[in-house]
Amino acid sequence: SGIRDRFDVETSELDITLVRHFKYFTKFKLSLGLILLLINSRNTFDILHCNGIWNFISLVTAIFCRIFNKKFVISTRGMASILSVSRSRSRLNYFRFIQRRILNSADFIHVTSELEKQDLVNLSIETRIVISPNGLDSFPSIDFYQAQKAKSNENIIVFVGRICKFKNVDKLITAFSSLPAVYSCWKLVVAGPVEDEHLYKEIIESSEFLRESHRISFTGNLDHHELSMLYSKASLLVCCSDSENFGLSIVEALSFGVPAICPNLSIWSDYNKAVLIPVDPDTESIKKGLMTFFSGSI
Repeated sequence: SGIRDRFDVETSELDITLVRHFKYFTKFKLSLGLILLLINSRNTFDILHCNGIWNFISLVTAIFCRIFNKKFVISTRGMASILSVSRSRSRLNYFRFIQRRILNSADFIHVTSELEKQDLVNLSIETRIVISPNGLDSFPSIDFYQAQKAKSNENIIVFVGRICKFKNVDKLITAFSSLPAVYSCWKLVVAGPVEDEHLYKEIIESSEFLRESHRISFTGNLDHHELSMLYSKASLLVCCSDSENFGLSIVEALSFGVPAICPNLSIWSDYNKAVLIPVDPDTESIKKGLMTFFSGSI
């Protein structure tokens, strides 16, 4: 039902409070395993740190901390932006009636930018908010055009991430396969684990993939060295998720001098417009983003 990481600290004369960080990766919105684990382990930790708000894990941890008198810290990591909250009527209502109370019950909230903090204040969140950025403020300046010149002429576009509905790999492939013939020299490399087998089967059996299969490849998981080699050859990264609280692949790409297509609903949409192309999570917008890159506007 999940993966548990425990960080044990050897102590001498110091009295160190043990903090246990729970990580759960699941398709389900509610993990019974998480509830049982929290109850069984309640005497071994003092603080619960929850990353994310759009599932029942934050609700479970908030209730647990109230019952067992534990400290509760929550990292919104861009997920509580006004744009994200107001994406749909059901999402907005869930925030108003449930998630707002969860956030206001926390001991403090961790955000990554001043903009995110202001959004929370505007959404009537009264809990103390602590800003700890992801490092973007000190991100090195890169001459992307020089970086492009230094790359090989392999014309590679990359996607790095899980293959699941949320990440919109299927829409990317549809957009890529519908590009004008003048861009037929370009290749698309999809690197990452298959999380949704049904979606993967749909993709590789689709007419769009079959028509362009000679220039679309799936690599599966890559180790650090293999991923570095891929970024060093790539000319563009595409991250086209429904939304992203951060998007580690974008940071990785930028560090290799690779510009990126990024989701409109992410912190990146307000970052560096010279090297990033924000898109909506639909085929036409992704295709438009690709064409923007090809046109030399970035």
